[in-house]
Amino acid sequence: MHNIHPLILPDIVETETAAVQLETERICMRHLSDNIHEPQLNLTSHITYLLNVLTKPLPKPYIALDASQPWIIYWTLCAYSLLGQSVDMYKERTISSIKAMQLESGGFGGGHGQIAHLASTYAAVMALCIVALYHWILQLKQPDGGFLMHEGGEKDARAVYCVFSVTSLLNIMTPELVEGTAAWLSRCQTYEGGLSGSPGSEAHGGYAFCVLASLCLIGSPHKMLEQYLNVPKLMRWLAFRQSTIEGGFSGRTNKLVDGCYTWWIGGCWAILSGVIKGIKEPLISKDALRAFILKCCQYQDGGLRDKPGKHPDQYHTCYCIAGLSVVQNVFTYLDDEHNNTPLGKNVFNWYHEETVEQAIFATDHIKAVHPILGIPMDKIGAIYSWNNKQKPL
Repeated sequence: MHNIHPLILPDIVETETAAVQLETERICMRHLSDNIHEPQLNLTSHITYLLNVLTKPLPKPYIALDASQPWIIYWTLCAYSLLGQSVDMYKERTISSIKAMQLESGGFGGGHGQIAHLASTYAAVMALCIVALYHWILQLKQPDGGFLMHEGGEKDARAVYCVFSVTSLLNIMTPELVEGTAAWLSRCQTYEGGLSGSPGSEAHGGYAFCVLASLCLIGSPHKMLEQYLNVPKLMRWLAFRQSTIEGGFSGRTNKLVDGCYTWWIGGCWAILSGVIKGIKEPLISKDALRAFILKCCQYQDGGLRDKPGKHPDQYHTCYCIAGLSVVQNVFTYLDDEHNNTPLGKNVFNWYHEETVEQAIFATDHIKAVHPILGIPMDKIGAIYSWNNKQKPL
């Protein structure tokens, strides 16, 4: 078994939360208890699953995700590429599909004719890495340093992450754009030590990644994290997200494990391990996390899922594979020798090397994922070359 701590005492108070947690543990333990066969990534079935998404009409229930079309493209292409497959043959189709989603304002909607939205824009640019839309983005900035997701929309850390990711890649980040935002992000740290979507909200794994990555996009991570976050408290909160029994991560206190957090929480650990100096012990149990991904999240017919009993989808397939990449690689952030990286260029200072586990489990080889952007590291060189040819605003 892959327990990372002694088993905790069962909850003596009968609640719906406790009952669901116990059932989740039981289901996962049925998958994790097989110590005879070493788990392996079912590479062929996952590639087939993703190919079906790329080449065949989606099932009718996907009409509920009509506003997530750029995301489905991004999740599918990212996972497919991380599995070592070429996406060249889908380039023109991807461009034409996403181009139809761009509005006159410059932003992208979730589909043709839908309003421009920062999350859709992030997904579109991550898939294309080629569109400029600075003025529309600036209109979404708020006086307190936060950003709206769309005109009249919600203000949270997702918007900040989307803005800083997109403007970094397009070389359109400016002091005006980032002014006051680091302080706003700092106020997202809660009494638990975790990071929330907005000041005063509950700490959450997805928002924690957005806050952490956003700070790393607008300055040297070594300086930004020390100045704006209580890192020891954050690390404590992140450590408690790994389940003692299932080995996977939960997104919040007293919530269930979910395969997607192998990226959202795992990505936070990838960032911190690449920035914080002097860490001698592993920050997480990678063995337990790997076992959870391969034993609990793989679907027998291809694709990856939230947990046993759930069906696979592109979202969980993408982020479980990205989480497996975090397990297999060690990431490092290196400032330039004069410590004066231009604004917006910090994203290109990340490097990786394979872990010992990567060599041992060569049959499960996953490409390295960029710990900030969530796209394959081997795509960064071409983006950097294109970025340097663009005239800064």
